[in-house]
Parts: sequence; structure tokens; C-alpha cells
Amino acid sequence: MNKIKKLLFQIYISFLSSIPTELGNRLRYIAYKPLFKSVKGRFSIDTGVTIMGFENITLGDNVAFMKNSYIYAHDGGGC
Repeated sequence: MNKIKKLLFQIYISFLSSIPTELGNRLRYIAYKPLFKSVKGRFSIDTGVTIMGFENITLGDNVAFMKNSYIYAHDGGGC
């Protein structure tokens, strides 16, 4: 069951990461905000951004992840 849940989550994130324009940015803000460990202000995530380890990331105010960025925050620093 865990593998199915993980696969569905990856499909969900892949779909959201591909939506262009301001609509995509707003949808990503709403959908991704609860996934982060902590969010202290506004953030923007452009299209094509890959984030692994949401639960280990704390965001400050006015953070921007630019197009096609890769963010890896695995617990313990391992991949």
C-alpha cells in the first residue's frame, strides 16, 4: 500500500509542477504549503521544480524556486 501511496503522490506533484502561468504558481503554493516542515511567509515555485524531502524544508519569507530547479533535503543528508 505504501508504494501505491508514494506513486500517487509523485503523480500528483508531477502534474502540479507542469502547470504554467500564475495559476500554476498559486496552485503549487496552496498544494505544497502543508508539505513543508514550516513556512514563514510567501513563496513561489515555478514550473518543472523537483523537490524531495518537503518534510525537512523550512521556508522564510519571499522564497522563489526558479524553473527546472532541483531541491533535495533528505533526512541525514543521504540520497
